[in-house]
Amino acid sequence: MRTLTRILVITAALAVPSRALAQTAPPPQINVGQIVWITDTSGFESRGSVVATLPDAIEISTGVGPRRLAMSSIQVIAKKDSNKNGFWWGFAIGVAPMVGLSNGQFFSSSEAIAFTLFGGLSNGAVGWLIDNAIEGRKVIYERSDRAPALAVHLAPVVSLNGPKRLGFGGTITWR
Repeated sequence: MRTLTRILVITAALAVPSRALAQTAPPPQINVGQIVWITDTSGFESRGSVVATLPDAIEISTGVGPRRLAMSSIQVIAKKDSNKNGFWWGFAIGVAPMVGLSNGQFFSSSEAIAFTLFGGLSNGAVGWLIDNAIEGRKVIYERSDRAPALAVHLAPVVSLNGPKRLGFGGTITWR
């Protein structure tokens, strides 16, 4: 019985996530030269270009000068949204009417292909420009201050069939 108790205690101790294992390094999606918005734990937001990513901090160039932020003081990091989706929406909007007109009644097949591509590419360029003018953000890191919730459930296990046996069964869960 002592061996089983020791195994349960050791398993429970190893299953508890440690605060020391929390993320302290910058997320890998951050590149030098990239524009980011960083909100610290006090709610202050800084916008700037990434100068360096250090093992436990990020250095950015802001409008008022360089700023180094420790990962332990960062709440949220966001980067500029990609303009690709604006291009593809514009491309789809430009191609759709041309496909409807190119059913062979108005244009030859080579003209239909040319008009369809022209409509898609020109509207794709307009979509890219519109998306570029909109300063959309994509969150790439968000700090979680919630402590892991640990639940340990133990229950006696009694075997009534055959030889009488008594033991414990259980589960350990965390989120």
